[in-house]
Amino acid sequence: MIIIPKYKYFSSVIIVLLFGAFCGNVVIYTVNFGFFFPFWDQWELLRYIVNLKNGTIEWHTLWAQHNEHRIFFPRIIMLGIAWATHWNHAYELALNVALGTSIFFVLLYIHSKYTHHDMITHICSSVILLCLCFSLLQSENWTWGWQNQIFFSVLCAIATFYLITHTSSDTHLCMSIFTSFMGTFSFANGILIWPVSIFILILNRRINHAVMFFIAFALTAWLYYHDYVSPQGHGHFWAFLSIFEVYIKYVLVYLGSPVLPINELTRLIFGIVGLCIFIYLCLISIMKKYYQNPLFLFGVCLCMFGICSAMVTGIGRCAFGVIQSESSRYTTIANTLWYGLLSMYLTCAGSIKTMTIKFVLGAVSVFFVYSNIRFSEVKYKMPNYNPSFARMLINDEINTANAQTYYPISDTVLVNIPILKKYNLSVFHK
Repeated sequence: MIIIPKYKYFSSVIIVLLFGAFCGNVVIYTVNFGFFFPFWDQWELLRYIVNLKNGTIEWHTLWAQHNEHRIFFPRIIMLGIAWATHWNHAYELALNVALGTSIFFVLLYIHSKYTHHDMITHICSSVILLCLCFSLLQSENWTWGWQNQIFFSVLCAIATFYLITHTSSDTHLCMSIFTSFMGTFSFANGILIWPVSIFILILNRRINHAVMFFIAFALTAWLYYHDYVSPQGHGHFWAFLSIFEVYIKYVLVYLGSPVLPINELTRLIFGIVGLCIFIYLCLISIMKKYYQNPLFLFGVCLCMFGICSAMVTGIGRCAFGVIQSESSRYTTIANTLWYGLLSMYLTCAGSIKTMTIKFVLGAVSVFFVYSNIRFSEVKYKMPNYNPSFARMLINDEINTANAQTYYPISDTVLVNIPILKKYNLSVFHK
């Protein structure tokens, strides 16, 4: 008979209650501030929906670029939701919450499986995960159904890194190749899953698997960049070198955004702090040989993915200014650095005094809770014009001026409103 310690029951109850509170906060915010009508890029999805309903959709068009992304899998899922629900955006938003919840429970499972600490350590580490996974700092991704692509990309990255660090079977390698492929064709930064995975496989001396992964990567990259057109307004690839100081600030602010977003300076400071902790833990791992621990390697993968995402995004976007790195859409990706740091720290905790572990995790969890509550208060106090715009859509009160608030090309909105009515879609579905 297996006897399960009482603290595990108690900690599980506490975590479930906390999950209800954090997830409930996201749901309430999404219900009140969500876009329950086509917003920004979603207007471009309408032609796919119409073609699908008319039976004239050409499936090769699903591979088409959207800016620098190829959102093949998210596009199929959004079309499926639109076809089944008359483009009811509530289902898109529910999917985003479900994906965010999946990220939390996958990470919780991984930490619980490979760490055997006491109740306080378990609860504190779980609170940190809750604060990151359900932060309103990701508000754009919670309130806009189109953003499921970012959640998909991050979830695929987590799945891939788990598979390559916790098992060495050929079957799981094939699964990790598939999840990498899904991540690549969900959001552009998903292509970074491949080089990170190859690096870890080589580090683990799994050369045969690294070669297989590289071949799959080469084929995927060819498919991704076949007929690729550089998006307008992004400038030359090497243009970031002429504003290198702005680029460095962009990357650091990007990485520090999930922690304490008071202003650009605090984000920048925590970006530096996150990188310093990562370097320190890597150095510790060399001395203590933690790099042989699956959970530690998993954390390294997540950190590398977050850091590389910031660097690559900065190359393409730093010309728009550092403030662009503060966009809430990137917080979901930047979170991977902090997920990884937590995984690495929990691995190293085996050689740290128990009270020190409790103190550090306790202090960090309190800090994250404070940051979460403070920013939630700010977000709830912000003006919400979405309900009024939905009413204007229904009442035919949209004109060139107010349409540009929700899409830069106002004519696209004005031309597509009659199409929404004709096909009984979105706010016009009764």
